[in-house]
Amino acid sequence: MNLLDLLPSTVSLVLVPILYGLIAGITIGGFTALRMRKILVIIWTIVGSIIGVYIGSGIGYILFNIVHPNPDFIEGLGLIIFYLNIGMLIGSISGAEIGIIIFERWRRSRS
Repeated sequence: MNLLDLLPSTVSLVLVPILYGLIAGITIGGFTALRMRKILVIIWTIVGSIIGVYIGSGIGYILFNIVHPNPDFIEGLGLIIFYLNIGMLIGSISGAEIGIIIFERWRRSRS
């Protein structure tokens, strides 16, 4: 077994959720940083988005197994991608918003 055998699982379990969270975190955090005039909020939104992506994709996978217990291969492949993407989208947005809330509370507690 060489390292190239681990590449597909590494990409799907590590790189895709992190990139998804980075894109959502930078986008939402950038607009929030413009509104709040604080650059540090981008870090909180990125971290919140990445955590939210993992939680959302897990919830999407659980929902897929509950709603579609025995799909055939082609139908199941399309549905699992749909459920994981919806879960990652909702998770990244809500995770970024939670990151903004945590940042605001942290900033208020310091002043």
